Amino acid sequence: FEDAARSLVEPRASAARAHAARIRTERADRFRPRVADYAFAEAAIQVGEYALAGARYRSVLSAADAEEAAAPDASRAALQADPERRELRSYVYYNLGCVEALAAAGKTGPHAAATPLAMEDAARNRDEAFAALDRAVELGFRDADHLRKDTDLVPLRDDPRFAELLRKADRK
Repeated sequence: FEDAARSLVEPRASAARAHAARIRTERADRFRPRVADYAFAEAAIQVGEYALAGARYRSVLSAADAEEAAAPDASRAALQADPERRELRSYVYYNLGCVEALAAAGKTGPHAAATPLAMEDAARNRDEAFAALDRAVELGFRDADHLRKDTDLVPLRDDPRFAELLRKADRK
């Protein structure tokens, strides 16, 4: 019975994940200069390599920061104020928050075990997840309903910071 149920559910879930990844990759395609890192992060998520995905998302954000820092003052202000750029950065921060939340749940790879070290890392991952999600909301992520429904964020829902995050997103 379990195999039969899994055979019905997994293709749909897999198709939904692929569709979501395709949409995120299309958005990232406009987010220069690190499209390859973004796509690599999406692939890493699909195989449960959340730490690797987080590193690639950070690489995307670092490249954007470096681009802004290298720009002349007037151009830097325009880059930082660009609504599309802010929106795209908010998605990268949101996805970084998701992978940190998944890592906090102890899902750091295909053979994860709940060791004391993993539990210590989970607390750090939760803090990093909230920092990334707060930054996403600060940059304009406004889909509070998605925050409520996103299963990647289940590991964060019992934390009081999650309720505060929802309040911030609802205000935007």
